[in-house]
Amino acid sequence: MWRMNRPSASARWLAAGLSTVLLSPVLLAAVFVAAVFVVSGGCLSTTAIPESHGKNEIDEKHGTKVNEQLDQQWREQFARVLAGESDTLLLDSGPITAEQLAELSQLDGKLTQLLIDAGGVDDTALPSIAKVHSLVHLRLRESDISDQGLASLVAAGLPELQILNIPQGRIGARGIVSLAALPKLVQLRLGGKQLDDGAVAELAKLPKLRSLHLIGPDVTDAALRELAACPLLTSFYLDDCPLSDAAWEELFAAKSNLHVHVDQAHHDRDPKRH
Repeated sequence: MWRMNRPSASARWLAAGLSTVLLSPVLLAAVFVAAVFVVSGGCLSTTAIPESHGKNEIDEKHGTKVNEQLDQQWREQFARVLAGESDTLLLDSGPITAEQLAELSQLDGKLTQLLIDAGGVDDTALPSIAKVHSLVHLRLRESDISDQGLASLVAAGLPELQILNIPQGRIGARGIVSLAALPKLVQLRLGGKQLDDGAVAELAKLPKLRSLHLIGPDVTDAALRELAACPLLTSFYLDDCPLSDAAWEELFAAKSNLHVHVDQAHHDRDPKRH
């Protein structure tokens, strides 16, 4: 009788290996990709997968919700000032909008503090602010205000303004000259390299200025000599502008009680140093 010979051990090992290869989905896929690569002449053609819009939709919904929250905060503050329950508007979470600027005139006589900390103000927005003649404190952070814009704001009339804070503007000597028309201005904060010795000379002429803060100006020792002549100055803060010890000594000799901070710390000669 004819009988089949039993496969050798090596044959059985080869057969098992081939079975594993043929049954492995990963290896089968790899073989398929390699075959396509060869057939296509070494270039794999892929079909673009449409980008999911899920994240964009989430971002849009989040942005809409944030805007709604900001508008609600504005409405609540606005209503309180209009009702005489508050005298302050503070915007620190988002820039003020054109629509909100247009509403400011309704608060004339009731609003005394307008604090815009997140931008949204440039020269074109200032006429809307100028309609609030009752302002005592105006703070415009992250706002691109020029000399011409400041002059137009002052010319429109802010007779009660005592505190003006524009740390990121482009205000220099020409804009500072216009500040002399603010009869009650006592506290001023400005920043930028356009603030030079000539600008400080104009600041020193402001008749009622008591507190001055300059951020990153481009001044020399001569600026401190100008400030020595500022009649009512009692507080001076200077950041990011190194000056000589001799210039400071000269200033303190002229104003022995002047409160001075340099780079957010008391000057060694400051009489009010803690």
